[in-house]
Amino acid sequence: MSPRTPHGTLILLRHGQSIWNITDPSVGLVSRFTGWADIALTSHGVLQAEAAGRSLVSLRRFGKIDAAYCSLLSRAVDTCDIVLKECGLKLHVGESKVATPSKKTLNFAGCYKIPVTYSWRLNERHYGGLVGLSKAAVEQKYSSELLHQWRYSWHTRPPPMDEDLRLYWEKNAGWCKTITHSTKPRASTNSIREGRERGGMWPKMSMLTTEPSVSSTGFAAMPRCESLCDCAWRFLPLWTESIAPRLRRGESVLVVAHANTIRSALYYLDPVRVKKDNLKEVKIPSAVPLVYRFRPAKLDDHKRDILTGKLIHVQGGRDCLSTSTGKKLSDVQLGGEWFKTVDIEKLSFCTKKGQEEALEHEIA
Repeated sequence: MSPRTPHGTLILLRHGQSIWNITDPSVGLVSRFTGWADIALTSHGVLQAEAAGRSLVSLRRFGKIDAAYCSLLSRAVDTCDIVLKECGLKLHVGESKVATPSKKTLNFAGCYKIPVTYSWRLNERHYGGLVGLSKAAVEQKYSSELLHQWRYSWHTRPPPMDEDLRLYWEKNAGWCKTITHSTKPRASTNSIREGRERGGMWPKMSMLTTEPSVSSTGFAAMPRCESLCDCAWRFLPLWTESIAPRLRRGESVLVVAHANTIRSALYYLDPVRVKKDNLKEVKIPSAVPLVYRFRPAKLDDHKRDILTGKLIHVQGGRDCLSTSTGKKLSDVQLGGEWFKTVDIEKLSFCTKKGQEEALEHEIA
């Protein structure tokens, strides 16, 4: 009898609600383009992350989480921390070197019972000159047609961030550096600052080697803006060199990221359903786990079925579960399974306006 082929589980999770996700006219709040701005979770976002963690505890048929990946932005870092705590994977005080991961000191070491990787490659799409602006402000400054193109076109980039501001962010904000922090339980952090390769916009992933690849231009720079294609391309080296090998070994992997990071990644991870022309309909709600299962590709698998990372889907997704408003979580039925519990259902939106119009998902 041939050995059983391992099935890996991928859990994709958008962070909980952040301050710039809210549109609530009663308190003067309006959702804004966030990008690489480091905006904190709301108290509601914390509750969402807790509910997501509890839902993953109930995912017993997928086994425990073996490794986690997260962006450098605090709304994702805090969501990941809360989820792992709910799953019983955070070390108690006295067991770890630090109690909570800190971006300011770049100290991510020893917090959890599993390896956790924090990488710029999972940061939200960089919205360039739109960062901090509301949808209405962008439409007024430019036009609704340009706004639509910038948000949903695969290749079109928004206006770039002012270069002086970009340089200031890159110099002073740890989450704006092209860096990956790789941690293991009760061990020091291995931090790799990546270099730009000749002939390519993004550097090759180098976190698995002792030294980053550095060309004559030095370290890779924070971008001034990104298209969805740019966002997907910077994610792929992390996927092919670190995440996909774990899935081929049959591990369960949690990835906590952002709406556009996940949406653009699905173009490669779920290519049958996610196309360049339907990206607008691919909705990624806050803190609702999206679960995929994979197995390693075999020699007799059809080439068209083999995904980036030498993987094959082994389970189709259920119909997208409905919210209390009767709207689907996504207008596109994805190949994964939305895992939405009653707790998550109650916390989908925090305002009446948000419940009526799903404004939380208007801008990511």
